[in-house]
Amino acid sequence: MAHQVYDLIECDSFSLRISAGEYQSFMVVDNKKLFHHFRKTNEDFKYRLVTHLCFDSPIFAIYKKAGDFEILVCAFSEAKEINSEAKEIIKNSEKLRKSFQGLMEYSK
Repeated sequence: MAHQVYDLIECDSFSLRISAGEYQSFMVVDNKKLFHHFRKTNEDFKYRLVTHLCFDSPIFAIYKKAGDFEILVCAFSEAKEINSEAKEIIKNSEKLRKSFQGLMEYSK
């Protein structure tokens, strides 16, 4: 029986083929070992806030849509873990800002 070895590489960014001839690079962010870094989706959204409920406190993830993919922008359990791209997304989206404020109140 053949034994296969899968070596995982660590990297700071990755590139995806968004459409024919179009590639985009994205930063790899800490996914808290809970969230996927990217996945293909047919859902229609610009940004998405996902919550993983834990016993200690909830962990949040913000995804953005790029072509047919959702890309992890930031995963955080505390406000100090929010990166600059996620802060900008929250600031510019009234719906996310309201969701974020309510969820952060719950996490205190």
